[in-house]
Amino acid sequence: MIAKRAPEETNDSVNLIVSLLVRHPELSRVIIKPRSTAIAFFFIVRAVLDAGERSRFEHSVVEHTQALRSLGRGAKAAVGVRFSAGDDLTFVEIERDAKSIGRDEIAMIVGLVSQTFGERLVVNPPAEEGEDDTSIQEESVVSALDAVQRGRQRKGLVGFRDERRVLIYFGKA
Repeated sequence: MIAKRAPEETNDSVNLIVSLLVRHPELSRVIIKPRSTAIAFFFIVRAVLDAGERSRFEHSVVEHTQALRSLGRGAKAAVGVRFSAGDDLTFVEIERDAKSIGRDEIAMIVGLVSQTFGERLVVNPPAEEGEDDTSIQEESVVSALDAVQRGRQRKGLVGFRDERRVLIYFGKA
């Protein structure tokens, strides 16, 4: 007999990852890290970025994030930006506190990455005609983000895109 084990968590975190990956085709992967109560966004750039370009981009992300938070009267937030390169690609990871990040900040981060790297950014295929429109996708991100910020996440989650599919894996806390 094969037993199916259901996750103990609510589906809020899963919904958030799926919503983000559907809404933002620039994202290659999203990870929810319960130990550090963080969320990490991953992007793929078709180039090996030199130290200067990495430094300028990291400074830009931190500066834009702090400016957006100060406009909303939010406290300063720690932003982690990491790079790894190989095979003519650079993988960019941007990590933020999951409890204080908002939909506008996520959209700003994705927009900044898109603007900075342009055609070099790997973007998943566009949605087919008749798929969810942007306003429905935005509502989905907002409701899932609110639910995750109210809840207690114990298991790490990794979501990534495989063509038009979104795959989610539970990880260790």
